[in-house]
Amino acid sequence: MFSYCSSLKEINIKNFDTLNVENMEGMFIGSSSLISLDLSNFQTPNLNNINNMFNGCYSLKILDISNFKLHPDTKVINTFYFNSPSLIIISNNEYILDLYKKSEKRKNNEDKEIDYELLFEELYNLFKIWLNGEIDTNVFILNIITLLYIYIYLYIK
Repeated sequence: MFSYCSSLKEINIKNFDTLNVENMEGMFIGSSSLISLDLSNFQTPNLNNINNMFNGCYSLKILDISNFKLHPDTKVINTFYFNSPSLIIISNNEYILDLYKKSEKRKNNEDKEIDYELLFEELYNLFKIWLNGEIDTNVFILNIITLLYIYIYLYIK
């Protein structure tokens, strides 16, 4: 929905009705300028997929997901990957906090191995939304460069 909105700095989505939503995969992926996000009004009893939901939101400083209801079967691949090291997550859910801690450990991996499968998946998804006309060519190219920069910066610095 807001994926690869690289110019998006803030958004008010407090009135979204999320009660019956099951999939929020990639909802904010690549929204690299997003600074804070208040999803505290999101009701998520049926949510079963948040893969890559906040992946690449590396300017994000505050994320309020205090009412998110997740269970151990929820798909959570790379949900908090490539985020700011100073990200503050407001949550009452231990599962979410544990998930974030695990992603931080993986991100700080001493081996600095690039996850090529994830890189190609993200490139493919970006290519797909460009082909569907959801973003123009300039935004597509900018996001490709940003995505590659993120990988290079994190793993070769």
